[in-house]
Amino acid sequence: MDDLKEHYRLWDEFREKWPVSRLAKMELHEYTSAGSKESFTYWIEKRLEDLGSIWGGSSFKFGVFSRKDTDDKKSNAKLSYSGSYGWYSSLGASVEEAFEKVRSYVTQVATMAENGDLDGIEAFEHLGEAFKWKIAFHYQNREAPVIVDIFKRAPLAAYVGGSASQSMAELQRAAISKCPENLGVLEYGKQLWEVWSKMNLEIWKLSHGNSPVFTDAERQQYLNDAWAVMDRNTNAPGPGDQQKGKQGKDFAEAPVGTLFYLCHGNSPQLVGQFLSEAIPCDKGPGWLKRKYRVLKQAQRKDRYTDNKKGWSPQGNSTFWKVGEDDLPDFESSLLKPYFATDLAELASLSGDPIDPIELETPPDLSDEEILKHFDTNAAFRENRATWSATEASLFCRLARAAHSVGLDWWHVGINTQVRFGRREAESERAFAVLGIVRGRRTKTVTLKGIGALPELHREPLTEEVVASLETSLVAERSAINTYCPLASARPGYWPDELGIEAPDEPETSMKAINRIYYGPPGTGKTYKLKQLLKAEYEQGLDTVSPDEWRRQFIAEHFANLKWWEVAAASLYALAGTTGKVKVNDLAAHEFVQALASKKGSQSVTPTLWRTLQNHTIEESTTVRMKVRLSPAIFDKTEDSYWQFAGDWQNDCAHIIELMERLKQGQESTGAIQRYSFVTFHQSYGYEEFVEGLRPILDNSDNTPGQVQYEIRPGVFKELCRRARLAPTQRFAIVIDEINRGNISKIFGELITLIETDKREGAENPISVILPYSGESFSVPSNVDVIGTMNTADRSLALLDTALRRRFDFEAIMPNVSDVPGAPLHNLRVRMGDKTIDVPRMLAAINARIEALYDRDHTIGHAYFTSLQSIQDELERFNALTEVFRNRILPLLEEYFFEDWQKIQLVLADNQKQTNARFVAQSADQESDLTWLFGTGHGLDSYTTKPRYQIQASAFSNPDAYIGIYVTLAD
Repeated sequence: MDDLKEHYRLWDEFREKWPVSRLAKMELHEYTSAGSKESFTYWIEKRLEDLGSIWGGSSFKFGVFSRKDTDDKKSNAKLSYSGSYGWYSSLGASVEEAFEKVRSYVTQVATMAENGDLDGIEAFEHLGEAFKWKIAFHYQNREAPVIVDIFKRAPLAAYVGGSASQSMAELQRAAISKCPENLGVLEYGKQLWEVWSKMNLEIWKLSHGNSPVFTDAERQQYLNDAWAVMDRNTNAPGPGDQQKGKQGKDFAEAPVGTLFYLCHGNSPQLVGQFLSEAIPCDKGPGWLKRKYRVLKQAQRKDRYTDNKKGWSPQGNSTFWKVGEDDLPDFESSLLKPYFATDLAELASLSGDPIDPIELETPPDLSDEEILKHFDTNAAFRENRATWSATEASLFCRLARAAHSVGLDWWHVGINTQVRFGRREAESERAFAVLGIVRGRRTKTVTLKGIGALPELHREPLTEEVVASLETSLVAERSAINTYCPLASARPGYWPDELGIEAPDEPETSMKAINRIYYGPPGTGKTYKLKQLLKAEYEQGLDTVSPDEWRRQFIAEHFANLKWWEVAAASLYALAGTTGKVKVNDLAAHEFVQALASKKGSQSVTPTLWRTLQNHTIEESTTVRMKVRLSPAIFDKTEDSYWQFAGDWQNDCAHIIELMERLKQGQESTGAIQRYSFVTFHQSYGYEEFVEGLRPILDNSDNTPGQVQYEIRPGVFKELCRRARLAPTQRFAIVIDEINRGNISKIFGELITLIETDKREGAENPISVILPYSGESFSVPSNVDVIGTMNTADRSLALLDTALRRRFDFEAIMPNVSDVPGAPLHNLRVRMGDKTIDVPRMLAAINARIEALYDRDHTIGHAYFTSLQSIQDELERFNALTEVFRNRILPLLEEYFFEDWQKIQLVLADNQKQTNARFVAQSADQESDLTWLFGTGHGLDSYTTKPRYQIQASAFSNPDAYIGIYVTLAD
């Protein structure tokens, strides 16, 4: 009590020294002076510390402060410095200008406090919250106090049973209302703080999730044995490398004695306290476990639904700390109803002595040790040298996970791939292949689906894929043992433990993909496709073997030349600039064979003879063919050898350049694209896609210059030819807007050939005779057919039945979620004091479109994603108005055939104030008719159509956008 008397005396002294009348006239050195114990800021922060502390933090909280450290510091847009002072740059260019504003702010807050104006103090934004409420506390009417000497929301909220999200003014009112009449404000504040001290605990949420992460049996066993279990690689929500593995790291590093509550999914189970450090858990690679003691068992275990914050059972988290400001909510919504306890009791229970438990940690191979097992294979070791640290880490995690469940790893010489499954030491072949990891540029995994193990086909090796496999491999251990049983139990083998270097094995016939990505416009179908093509169908030139690069270069460049060009290139390659070559040698050259393969030509030698003779120089004495074509670059010797002649070097300059590129060899940058891209439309046909006749100028008979026709392969047939040249690589034909073409007309007989079991080398291979060339044709197994379709153009239900039966369909719908990683996450558009929640707005629009039309005509998130890159608030708002004016509204007009009433409903214009409506209806139909047709029009206003117009001013009104969703319940 003596202390409190001293505190009241000190408070009186402060008011005598610093009355409100002095505040308005105080000088800068009176407000702040380094080393002085009489300045206003020293009084507020230090001398009155026991009457509500604001100690700590930066001195910038005072707006202006006197510096102890007078070292030279550079000013910036936020903070300014002079030799003796620091201040917020926003307050002024000089310390005098800044102080003039701060003095006014302090005086205003003190005056409002004298008048008991809590709402005014709450709304005052020019001073920090703790600082302004500290000032207000000391200048209030002490005989009728309205403020307690606590300037944090959480303690107040905990005491009054409120929430830290409430304003300080609300919480101060609630706290003062509970103060007994005969108790002084300082006595009451001390009592309130003592209550908070017992409740201010550090407590975490730990979730043992639902299947497939944990089975019910696993969770019960961990409960019985008092183990807290978690994957050490668990990320925290949100973007950025700092979030990777953060939750797992927090779990591993939490000190012994840390409090947590455990939930199974959304069901609370117990409150516990860690007794041990984290050690590896036999649940699988990367998993950790800790012993704990139970402080409180849950009294009820029904689903928690109060909120979805990170600390709650419904939150998207695994190990998450309950924040100080959330402790009141945590107590009222979880501890009391589910555990029949409160923070004060937990504080008491957790204070009992702890005997830490020392646990034996089993050895766990490091990434370096794992890679040493694989590096005995030279091809693997050479390729691994190009991996990034992330790629190496992901591969090792998968290797560790498969090995932990008794699976073996071995090398295969094709594409430096490695496989895992079951294989006995010294055996020449494996007896069960479960998965394959391959790829020089992009690592992919192929997996056989067993139980909860997903079936994967060349899926990129990402964090999400590896994390899923780490879980499912352990969960399906018994199913794996059933699929590939061992004669006796043993650990898995690493590649160097198999006893022999695994021989090259034939590439397994991988199932081809026929897939269509469908959805409304603007949902990211093209983006998804670009990601897939880059990951699966591109290969960096730095990872391609010289032989493969040469084959691809010839296929792409020489196979598209004319016959005379290919003849010249082959002659140049075989004989140089001065030599000579026989026709049979030219016909056997790889350039000629590439062109012949593309054209399907069976008469290569006669075609070469005719081409060489047509392009012989006029002066030749050995070639008597009258027809000569340009360019004339060949001549024949008496003994029937062919050589260059005439001005061949100028005419063949482009060929020489091409030959030099081939001679220089493999390029170090760029990529090989193993796909072709086409767009279907109403006039697109079989001739462009498979093969057809193409007009050309005659180049082969006695009527030069005349139009002739040749059979030319279409884009799909050409891709199949390329795929046969590289049977171990995957190729794709990408068809944009596949639903806009006449499928039967375009595919023809190919509609049967593209079925996965009808491909070359498949279970039921089929070939057909093509109608133009008469060739036998089939589709290679390494060609995937991938399409996209816009459901707003044509419903999925209207697709050709034959097409639907032969394709998988993957929906890509508008993503309106507001969670980390979502395209519209945290996208807000601000204009003044108004904030437009873009995800909520789009969700409301699409919900109404689906009700009035259908799901296929909803609006994609991609229309708004460009706003994310605009930082300036005004520019972002202007961009939003342009999107609505030029894209959204015209799209709605098209969807609803100018049914303006439905457009109004979609945009909630019927629920807004008039000035916030995008579409406005004429208010006076009769006056409109008179204005349009005169007074004697004789029309009935009830039978004529109402007039609508787009209200341009609404586009610049934030309420027009907010009104779209504000009427809907969250």
